[in-house]
Amino acid sequence: MIDIKELRIGSVVYINNIDGVFIINSIEKNSSFTGGYVCIMQFGEKSSPNNLSPIPLTKELLLKCGFSELDDVYENDNIEVTNIDGKFRLTYNVYEYIIAEKPIEYLHQLQNLFLDLTDRVLDVKL
Repeated sequence: MIDIKELRIGSVVYINNIDGVFIINSIEKNSSFTGGYVCIMQFGEKSSPNNLSPIPLTKELLLKCGFSELDDVYENDNIEVTNIDGKFRLTYNVYEYIIAEKPIEYLHQLQNLFLDLTDRVLDVKL
C-alpha cells in the first residue's frame, strides 16, 4: 500500500498480484475503489492505491535512472544518493552546501524529491 499523498502522475509502482511495473497515468476520485481514489496506469489498468506496492531502491535502479556511481555515492545533477549499510539517503547540494537531506527507500520517493528539487522529471529506464 502506498499513501495517495505520495503518488503523482508518472510514479512507477507495482500492482499487487500482477507481474510487471506500471506507470501512473492519472489519479481520480472514485468512491467505488477502496480509499476513494483510483490510479489509472499507462495501458488502462486500474487500481486502488491500497493495492499498489512501492519499488525498493537498489544500486542497479539508481544507475538506470541516470545516476553515476563513485564509491557508493550516486549523483545526478545536484542530487546525491548515498548507500550506507543498505540504506539510502538523498542529499541536495548547492555550491557544496547541503540544502536538503532525507532517507529514501522507494523509487516513487526518489521521483518525487527529484522533481521537487530540480524541477525536472527523473528519467526512469526499467
